[in-house]
Amino acid sequence: MLDRLLKRLIGGQAAPGAAAPSQPRPASASPARAPLFKSDMERGRECLAKGEVEGARTAFERELTNDPLSGPAHAALAELDRREGRIDAAIAHYMTVTVRHPDEPAILNNLGSLYIEAGQFDEAIRRLERAVAFAPDMVPARENLARALFNARRLEEAETHERVLVARNPDSAALHFRLGHMLLMEGKLDEGWPEYEWRLRKPGFERGVAGLPQWDGSDPAGKTICVITEQGLGDAILFSRFVPSLADRGAEVEFLVPPTLARLFAASFASERVRVRTDPAPDASGLDARVHLLSLPYRLGVPRDALRADGAYLRVPHDAREAWRRRIAPLPGFKVGIAWAGHPERRSDESRTIAPEILTPLAMAAPGITWVSLQAGLASDAPRPFPVMTDPMGEVTDYADTAAIIEALDLVVSVDTSVAHAAAALGKPVILLAPHDVCWRWEMAGVESPWYPGVKVFRARGRGEWGAVVENASAAIAEAVASVR
Repeated sequence: MLDRLLKRLIGGQAAPGAAAPSQPRPASASPARAPLFKSDMERGRECLAKGEVEGARTAFERELTNDPLSGPAHAALAELDRREGRIDAAIAHYMTVTVRHPDEPAILNNLGSLYIEAGQFDEAIRRLERAVAFAPDMVPARENLARALFNARRLEEAETHERVLVARNPDSAALHFRLGHMLLMEGKLDEGWPEYEWRLRKPGFERGVAGLPQWDGSDPAGKTICVITEQGLGDAILFSRFVPSLADRGAEVEFLVPPTLARLFAASFASERVRVRTDPAPDASGLDARVHLLSLPYRLGVPRDALRADGAYLRVPHDAREAWRRRIAPLPGFKVGIAWAGHPERRSDESRTIAPEILTPLAMAAPGITWVSLQAGLASDAPRPFPVMTDPMGEVTDYADTAAIIEALDLVVSVDTSVAHAAAALGKPVILLAPHDVCWRWEMAGVESPWYPGVKVFRARGRGEWGAVVENASAAIAEAVASVR
């Protein structure tokens, strides 16, 4: 991206969809001679090609001493700052570039994308709308504009741009998938599910079942169908309740699940018609079709008003229940489980993870609370929200243990992670602390969840704006404690 941008700024090449600037006619046709000395920009680009980032930065900064408004140097430094997480510095560089290049779509697009990273969505929209106006066919600019509008909660406008992108690139699985995500976020299931199916054309969806046809929603009676979990553990828990519906229609089901969920799902769903497996079969013999788990509501034709579970549908294995009940039940007072972080390797995990100190005010929500950590993978010296809390997670071996702990609690407070789904699927009341870029499964508005009874959703208004979320959660905790006294 940086090389292409530099070439446009240095050589006058137009951005995609924009008219190329006119070039002066050369006075003669004599062949160009190689320069005797390399410019600082050339040295910087050579350093980048060799991975010498600091050398590149020095060369670009030296270029600015000769020309403080050098567009190529500021753009190059902006991209280096972006890579290193210095978003404000990168924005400042691109703002300087706009002095000489106020209408360059590539600059406006990059500046807009930086404002998105900074959580300044209105500023992003201003720049990206100009970029799209100057270069209507510039796909990255329109993609970023849709993303900025989405984050600014202007969903219908974002959807309009996503539809333009799909219309111009009708074979793009990524664009159809994003449109599906947008429509599902708006609650437009009839339109959203078919678009969301385009994810199946992306790499990775043939694991262990290559050659098996997709089940198309036709009568499954008498067929053996492999149901494959996908995406995160929370998705597996949320959509697992549709597996029995497939068996109820006469199918034999091979349910392929992650090892950590195998014991819990076997206790919850295994039957004469449903077999829970942790590994794909060595071949597809005996199987008639496959279906990915998140496709089941669409393929089964589940209407929106039937999406919400009637009650608990996960069952904790008896041995796990008894073992953990003996540990958790003796704890005094109103027992509240809490999870404040997601998986650090997940993309954009930082937007849903809450620093423990931000949650400390929850300790004052009501007297008589015993806090129980449901946060997996913590080091013994890692910070926690409360100075006094019970932490059994070091002894957990799989999700059956986590579910057994949750079952022994009175309430669960969680960020958008699998813990929230597990607690809701076990029928526990849940307070969900949702980020500003909330997952489509929780939708953009309303305190109630479209999937689970007993879940209260409190959403951040902007990136990292957890203050009001914590206040609302405190009030909800106090209400829950008062209801049992």
